[in-house]
Amino acid sequence: MHVEAVCARLLVALGICCWAGTALGTIKRAEITSLHVDSDIQFRYATTQVTSRLKNPLDQKSEALFDVTLPNEAFITNLTLEVDGHVMVGEIQGREEAKRRYEAARDRGQTAGHIATRSRETNRFTLSVSVAPFGKVTFNLTYQELLRRKHGYYEQVVYIDPGQEVADLQVRISLKEARDITRLTVPPLRNDLDPYIADVENMTQVKRSSDREAVVVFRPDLDFQRAQAAGGLAGQFVLQYDIDRTMTGDDILLVNGYFVHFFAPENFQPLPSDVLFILDVSGSMKDTKMKQMKTAMLSILGQLNAHDRFNIITFSNKVSVWRSEMAEVADEDVREEALLHVQTLKAGGWTDIEKALAAGLDLMRPSKRGNAGVEVRSPIIMFLTDGEPTEGVMGTDNILSSVKNKNEGQVAIFSLAFGGDADYDLVKKIALQNHGIGRRIYEASDAAIQIAGFYSEIGVSLLSNLTFRYLDVPVENLTRSHYTNYFNGSEIVVCGRYEELHGRSLTVQVTASSEKGPGTILQAAERAGEAQGNTSEPNSMFEELTEKVWAYLTIKQLLEEETATTDNDQRSALKDRITNLALQYGFVTPHTSMVVTELADQPRQAAGEGYIFEEQAYHSTAESVQDVQVGLSILRPQSAGFVNPAVQHSDVKHTFSVALLRRDPLRRPYSVPSLPGYGLSMPYVSDKNVNGQRKRKFKKRKPSKNGRKQKGRGSRFLLALLPPIKTPICLPLSPSNTLLYEDIDKQLKISAMYRNKYISEITLTYSGIIPHTTVINKQTWDMLGSGGTGGAPWTLHLNPSKQMAVFTLDAFNLTVTNIGRKMEVAVSHLLSDAQPKPVGVIGRLLTSGLHEVSPGTFKVNDGHEYRAKKIKKNKCWKLKHYSI
Repeated sequence: MHVEAVCARLLVALGICCWAGTALGTIKRAEITSLHVDSDIQFRYATTQVTSRLKNPLDQKSEALFDVTLPNEAFITNLTLEVDGHVMVGEIQGREEAKRRYEAARDRGQTAGHIATRSRETNRFTLSVSVAPFGKVTFNLTYQELLRRKHGYYEQVVYIDPGQEVADLQVRISLKEARDITRLTVPPLRNDLDPYIADVENMTQVKRSSDREAVVVFRPDLDFQRAQAAGGLAGQFVLQYDIDRTMTGDDILLVNGYFVHFFAPENFQPLPSDVLFILDVSGSMKDTKMKQMKTAMLSILGQLNAHDRFNIITFSNKVSVWRSEMAEVADEDVREEALLHVQTLKAGGWTDIEKALAAGLDLMRPSKRGNAGVEVRSPIIMFLTDGEPTEGVMGTDNILSSVKNKNEGQVAIFSLAFGGDADYDLVKKIALQNHGIGRRIYEASDAAIQIAGFYSEIGVSLLSNLTFRYLDVPVENLTRSHYTNYFNGSEIVVCGRYEELHGRSLTVQVTASSEKGPGTILQAAERAGEAQGNTSEPNSMFEELTEKVWAYLTIKQLLEEETATTDNDQRSALKDRITNLALQYGFVTPHTSMVVTELADQPRQAAGEGYIFEEQAYHSTAESVQDVQVGLSILRPQSAGFVNPAVQHSDVKHTFSVALLRRDPLRRPYSVPSLPGYGLSMPYVSDKNVNGQRKRKFKKRKPSKNGRKQKGRGSRFLLALLPPIKTPICLPLSPSNTLLYEDIDKQLKISAMYRNKYISEITLTYSGIIPHTTVINKQTWDMLGSGGTGGAPWTLHLNPSKQMAVFTLDAFNLTVTNIGRKMEVAVSHLLSDAQPKPVGVIGRLLTSGLHEVSPGTFKVNDGHEYRAKKIKKNKCWKLKHYSI
């Protein structure tokens, strides 16, 4: 097959980008003839369909590749492809069955694809199809989500990034609600760091057919797209809305054995809160993170209400409590003292998470807090850390067990994982197990805004200790029906399944603690009648919707329970329930997959390639002639990181990385993993690095005195640590050393690309059952993610602050450091039973038996002896006349 690659990608809610690359690496524009996003929102439940049409402008077969990232809360429900008249549809199955069917179809030579998910981080999948010369492809993807209310409104976000100008580009959002729509706003186009990219008012039409319905259409013309960027439109299109709540603060949809209860009252006074801030001040919080945390805390302290109380605990390997008891916000002197305390915080030491939380929970015990004359107080802990536990109680299960046992007051813990090195998995489990929310804070210029913004969501509690009861509906048929807090501007959704109603009406009782006192009965009355709901819409309007929302919310909450539990039997039972519900209602989840096969009644060509994406993996069999091939992947959060899938062909060795297409440097990664604190197993230095620390910033080059250009920063050496040699060996590399390592048995290959004699790109390729390729260069760096890579024989660890990526293989570690357009590469031979293969620069070096005879003298297995010169600036030995 000739190699021309065309890619499209969908980001956040949607963004599609198409390119074409030849085997020689030339990049050409492919043409997107149409890109439509249609989102139908009914009673907060959004069903979004993405339709993208592309054509291959070349006179040779090309590969169309779609890289898709979905909203965190979305489940894929349908996928259909049409390539030159060939239609392919998706079927959701259990993970193991989907894998078996895919492999069976592949073995028969039938075109097949497979969508699977990872259990963490942002949903994401990649789709690849082969298109005939001048052929066309249509891509249809459907996903569903329940919109969440924050800050007093719902928000639907569509991210658009075509990578080119598109003549037929449209976003259409239709909206229908049970009550009058009181707020309907289309803010300016934005991205994560810039809230105002461009005003979209002149490109947007808003039609209101009734007080409860609206249609919003965004059609940016070519002039508007050109005005934003040379590469076309890039940004988030946003719709914000809310509904009338003057009569009651809730809605109930009730029909056909299912109900959905939306609860969002606003006629309550804020409860006094007891807020405890537990802040990480370990050594890793130095410099920028500490400044950003201080800025955020100064903002948060200003948000506290006059009747609130608060306290601050800081921790590293030691725990420091600011005050022995909760401090009154109303006391101006206390607030000034708190502001000064925050400004004087310093970072240092290790990280003892369990000790900090234990101290905080002890301080928040009801017997210690008291109520200070107030009948009801809402206790909240806001916990922030940027790392993983390195001292004290270790292990996720041990920490979770300790926190659970000590949280006798059932205090809600809201946890923040700050930066890429934070143990987000632990942070999330702590929050879910203790009635809170876990969230990731990205290392970016707006980190302080992210932290303060999170607190603004939970800073004002209107009700606490809420319990929802529904007559004739067993508790086991309900979704979560007890909540520790109801926050101002939010919404609680409870769903249930019933068999028979008394009098064909649903009796609802809601009790909570309010400003009037504990155990207040908020509702105790018959509500919506069967087949009517609280709306005048006919039964058919929401008959399917109520059941779908019940299934969606049930699966979401079961997934949270599965994440939080430490009991293996309970986890297994939850997995079975999730799988059964997902199969019944057609959701792609971490325990289900989608198999895509060509319709049986359509003609097929000769047996063709099979592609599979499972947890960032890509599979390609032998080359053949086939009109349609497909590969799919869903990666679930929050990570799962960005690892570059590649298209492999047998006739031309070629790698095409989706990561090369990332054009927006301000967009934060959509799938950032929880990274362990990583310490290199070797002293890694470079021409301009000392002890792993970068000492100077990049500056514009100045001409040398003789008028010649100075050499660019970068390394022409491979640094190698070979036990028991204490000082690394630095070996000169040249553009002829493109093959760094190869293990045919493990189907592993590591290669390098050079620019001006310096390494500019590293590629790791696994061509086993589930092939995978990771490419590291200047463009792809910010999109890498830690963790495993499906079946590939390496694990990736990132240190974003040092721009360092460490690949752990069975025999050695490969460390790549990003320096501008150049890469520095180091290898550390691990003391393990695995033996490297003597192929490539690294393989020949590690199997040569190189060892130090005396200071400055080295020998290899064949008896050759080499003298070495110590390079002080690199702190390494350079062997004279040694060649690999």
